[in-house]
Amino acid sequence: MRILSIIFACLSVSAFAQFSTGGNAGNKVYFGGSFDFSSGTTRYGDRYTYVSVSPLVGYRLTDKTSAGATFMYAYCGYPGIPLSLHQYGISPFARHQFSDEFFGYAELNMVNTPTSVKGSFRRTYTRGLLGVGYSQRMGGRWAFNIMVLYDVLYKASDRAFPSPMVFRFFFTF
Repeated sequence: MRILSIIFACLSVSAFAQFSTGGNAGNKVYFGGSFDFSSGTTRYGDRYTYVSVSPLVGYRLTDKTSAGATFMYAYCGYPGIPLSLHQYGISPFARHQFSDEFFGYAELNMVNTPTSVKGSFRRTYTRGLLGVGYSQRMGGRWAFNIMVLYDVLYKASDRAFPSPMVFRFFFTF
């Protein structure tokens, strides 16, 4: 049970990108992503290091609506146990701008992770995230973004994710 808690503590994804401007097909495609790093001690006293990379590609369907996917790879290591976890996933998304700053967001987040210490068994966990976001431009294509999302597929008995709520803070370019 302890190992499952450690594994599931590693599950997180955050990435996003900004709309590009212009009318031709090349300007409708946009890219972005995030890099996450954390290190510390779990509530059980085990040291850990977590690193993830999440590139994103999106396509503007209209001036206000876009769709795309985020791809995720994460490494979570526990040197004292020893344990190394390699997780990967994909998250198709849709975004609709209500105004220059506010937007609605939907994402199907699928993360594949080992479910045993030896990594011989893997399982894909799925979240259906719906929510709203705020984007504050910082000049040019740069912006600071905040999203509040709720997992409509959340099952407390599954124990894959600690909460149905997801908060994301990120920069876009």
